[in-house]
Amino acid sequence: MKRIFTQHIQIWTGILFILLSIPLILPYFHAGYFPTHDGEWAVVRLTDMYRELKDLQFPARYSANLNFGYGYPLFEFAYPLPYYLGFFIHLFKISFVDSIKLIFAITVPLSLWGMYLLAKEMWQSRLSGVFSAIVYVYYPYRMVDLFVRGSIGESLSFALFPFIIYFLLKIHKSRRLYYVIFAAIFIASLITTHNIMAVEFLPIILLFMSCSILLSVKDRIKLSLFYFFTLVLGFGLSAFFWVPALSEKNLIALAVTPIADRVINYAHWWQLFIPSWGYGIPPSADQFTFQLGLPQVLIVLLLIVATTLFRNHFLRNSLSDKFLIIASILLVLYCLLLFPFTNAIWVHTPLIKEINYPWTLLGVVGFLIAILSSKLFTLKKIYPAYIILGLITIIYTIPYAHPQSYVNRGDNFYLTNDATTTSSSEYMPLWVKEKPLQRPVVKFTALNNKVFLTDEFYNSRRFVVNTNSTKPFMLQVNIIYYPGWVAKIDGNTTKISYSNPKGLMDINIPAGIHTVSGTFTETSLRLISDLISLISFIFIIFYFIKKLFFK
Repeated sequence: MKRIFTQHIQIWTGILFILLSIPLILPYFHAGYFPTHDGEWAVVRLTDMYRELKDLQFPARYSANLNFGYGYPLFEFAYPLPYYLGFFIHLFKISFVDSIKLIFAITVPLSLWGMYLLAKEMWQSRLSGVFSAIVYVYYPYRMVDLFVRGSIGESLSFALFPFIIYFLLKIHKSRRLYYVIFAAIFIASLITTHNIMAVEFLPIILLFMSCSILLSVKDRIKLSLFYFFTLVLGFGLSAFFWVPALSEKNLIALAVTPIADRVINYAHWWQLFIPSWGYGIPPSADQFTFQLGLPQVLIVLLLIVATTLFRNHFLRNSLSDKFLIIASILLVLYCLLLFPFTNAIWVHTPLIKEINYPWTLLGVVGFLIAILSSKLFTLKKIYPAYIILGLITIIYTIPYAHPQSYVNRGDNFYLTNDATTTSSSEYMPLWVKEKPLQRPVVKFTALNNKVFLTDEFYNSRRFVVNTNSTKPFMLQVNIIYYPGWVAKIDGNTTKISYSNPKGLMDINIPAGIHTVSGTFTETSLRLISDLISLISFIFIIFYFIKKLFFK
């Protein structure tokens, strides 16, 4: 009977979360799309991911179609997981636009469910889980991501945050390898979903693990090994992305020129508390909001009062209660980092100094507020007040849940887009001195001689051309060079020069008839990174096969 009752509760909770999601995802079911800062660029990137995977370039790294057809290493640095997911969805004959919209929409119920599971597991209270999920999703900055910025990576990160801590908590309670696997998968997913969010959320992961180990009375060494293995497996799964991205960052424009001026992206204290809304970028008059949300601010104030009045209830010796102290400290710290007087920390702290938009911390701040609210909702005998507070949170935020306008451009518009999909061409190799402004007339150009070029072929990972010349000549391939490109003449490897202003590949061709080919390959470091990820993946597959068939 208890099992049947629990199943009914879960079904009704799922229905409730679907109903709560509808007001926020309804605009994504409108025909076409709506303009946001990054949303339509996500569609362009998905079309390019489709080309690269179709060309059997895996992992996808080099875009041959974007940057006006001259190419550049887009997915060597841009987080790839949302686009791998989009590619998978597109295989079911769903358009590129709708694939991106579907990912955005799915992140809302996933965020609700993840925060519900985490809060319920922390306090063994379903009501606490429901209300903290509402506080988490009905959060102004979440509306900014969905309808103003259109950041697919940040939106998906919101769904991953609670699941990571949830599985770490399950490891603490059960010491089971099963939960280690899932925690590692979600950590790897976060790293490959959004670089910045992973860096900003990593302190929460490490502090939770440390707190868990310190509070463990027995099996402390085993728990430490489990957490260590979680990190190793998570970073191993994602090694194919983060290792090359970090090691090769010195080869692109981002190494010498920040994509934005951090100074103009700090917040003023009043922006966190005074309601506002806009669709522009900081610091324009119509900039998007930095507000925490009045209901969320009220919840934090109520938590301070409740902690003072019910100290024994809030300051117990459990992991969940101790983690609340850590979450409170981090909430204050992250909010302070939004202000310009902390500039020295941003400038000198490793990894953090790579972040040019301090307001991205608002995403992690929303997670911390939701975690704190979960404890507030464990106080009994005042459930009507919680219901009212939950309704206020929903009513306050729903007016923001709409785009500025709609457009219906169709997939072909994004398939034929020539841009770099970056704000400042930050992924452009440093040796490119003249950025492309239009597509090349031909893909192969014979310099300084009359040459016959036939049977031309090229895609994102390979090119082939036959040459016929009475004299040696220089063949220019109108593709920007990047480490990994290997050229061959009649099957023999030859040198590639790229000292021209556009950074294009130049190949010296001897007289006669020759077949010139080029292939984008993995460098030694990338191969090692791929191998680490592959071994990690095989371990997980083997574990689940063993668990399924040899239990």
